[in-house]
Amino acid sequence: MDLLKNKSSSINLFFHCHSSERCFLNDDELLGYLSGLKLQGINVNSENDIKPGDEEIKTIIRFIEESRILVLIVSQFWLDSDFVTTHLFPIIEKKFKDNKLEIIPVLAYNCSIDDSSWFRRLNFFPPYGLSIYSDFNDHGRKNNLYKSIREEIVKRANFIREIYSPSDLLNIKSKKTEIEELIKIGQNKLARFYLESLLRTKVSEDEDTTCSLLIETGKCQQKTGAQTAAYQNYINAFNIAKKNNNKTFLSLSLSCIGNIFKEQGNLREAIKYYEKSLALIDITNIIAKCNLKINLGSTYRRIGNFDLATTLISESTIGLRELAIYEKNEDEKNKINRHLGIALGSLSSCNISSNDYISALKHAEEGLSLSLKYDNLRGIGYAKHRIAQVYLALKFPVKALPLLKEASNIAKEADEIREIFSISLSIGQCYFQLGQIEDAERFFFSAMMDGVSTSDFFRIAQSHEWIATMRSKNGQETYYYYEVAKRLYKLVEAKWWAEKIELLISSKEKNLDDNKNIEIRKRVSFYIDDLLSKNIITREYFEYEAIAKIITP
Repeated sequence: MDLLKNKSSSINLFFHCHSSERCFLNDDELLGYLSGLKLQGINVNSENDIKPGDEEIKTIIRFIEESRILVLIVSQFWLDSDFVTTHLFPIIEKKFKDNKLEIIPVLAYNCSIDDSSWFRRLNFFPPYGLSIYSDFNDHGRKNNLYKSIREEIVKRANFIREIYSPSDLLNIKSKKTEIEELIKIGQNKLARFYLESLLRTKVSEDEDTTCSLLIETGKCQQKTGAQTAAYQNYINAFNIAKKNNNKTFLSLSLSCIGNIFKEQGNLREAIKYYEKSLALIDITNIIAKCNLKINLGSTYRRIGNFDLATTLISESTIGLRELAIYEKNEDEKNKINRHLGIALGSLSSCNISSNDYISALKHAEEGLSLSLKYDNLRGIGYAKHRIAQVYLALKFPVKALPLLKEASNIAKEADEIREIFSISLSIGQCYFQLGQIEDAERFFFSAMMDGVSTSDFFRIAQSHEWIATMRSKNGQETYYYYEVAKRLYKLVEAKWWAEKIELLISSKEKNLDDNKNIEIRKRVSFYIDDLLSKNIITREYFEYEAIAKIITP
């Protein structure tokens, strides 16, 4: 297969809504917000482009047939209309399942969609049952939602241009082995494309296969920053597994949902889901059990419970070592050792947090050796990052920097969004130790923006902590940055980190005059409120609504 030659080719988009929702076609509404897409090679058409005398139904169908992207304003009026049920759905369903149409549904009102419908499996904006009229009355919040929709359109258009031509996907069902290989070598974006294509073509009526596909697709989406889509696929997998009382997929989907909570900084909920998953897991599935303990351990490390974190991850490495010794099948042995390489990297992180640098270096180097031996690209980057962090802790930035640059290139090649962020933070620390303050500042602020884009409040707190440390070295005011870090650490229940920040805030800054203190605290509150309002997957939703929606076993 050849990549599409013309990456700048224009793409047609059709924007469609029910006549009762025509307000969305106004210049100050969503369609107006998308008008500038023409500059990015995306031609936007809507009902506004139907000329007098044109037959409306035929013109809309022609627009859809000529488009690669379809934006739908979904309401109960729209779903129940004769035009949608009789004419529109059959056309867009076929085109969608043939990989010739990207659909972005935008929910105007909460409405009733058949659970078994292919349409329900789409990634809605706003996500998780929220709707524009019910939840986005505030002008600023609505604009942030529209910005997210526009960014999603651009992302899909670029993906259509860059990825393999859908006409070349002659037999996508035969690509399962190729997809596994792509994931193994870190080509997550391409693997995600194939998996999403398999999902929409409904490769199998077998619900276990569908469950597996939903989870694998979610994992690739999560790695490449599409948390909303990943979460919805995990929920769908959970619901199928619950209906069939399949404990294997129940455990796996709960673990994946826990990963989403962890990455959002909701550590308490992440631990609940990991523990529920652990209780359901088959006792013979040692790899899955070890991976769960690693996730639990890394979550406890974030909270600051380093002893428990180290115990859990050490148990996992011991379990994987024993399994590798007795495994006779070479492919399975290789798989176990790749997992062990990652586990050793996680154990190294715990050692660093506990200031046990000798153990940290030993475990990271062993992890690197295993990852090199078993050709695990992700493990290689992860281990090099851990070794660099040991050098940073020991104040050897010259040794750390080349390793970090190598790890960064691996993470970028694999589209590992969160690892890219974490490495940026480490590179910033490197330049800080080298006295190259401008470079350090650039990487710290880059890491902060990456944290904002993925709504990882723990990482945003880390970025602010390091910016404050850097400013302190230069004799600049640090109170604002430390205060943001402290509040965000408290927000995600990382109490150890919050207490550490409290000690770092100087008495001079604590004793600022009342007016200055009030002003800074207001700025901090505004910033954190703004972060939460921009986060489509809001903490409030995760903390209260998600549990209500998922009836866990």
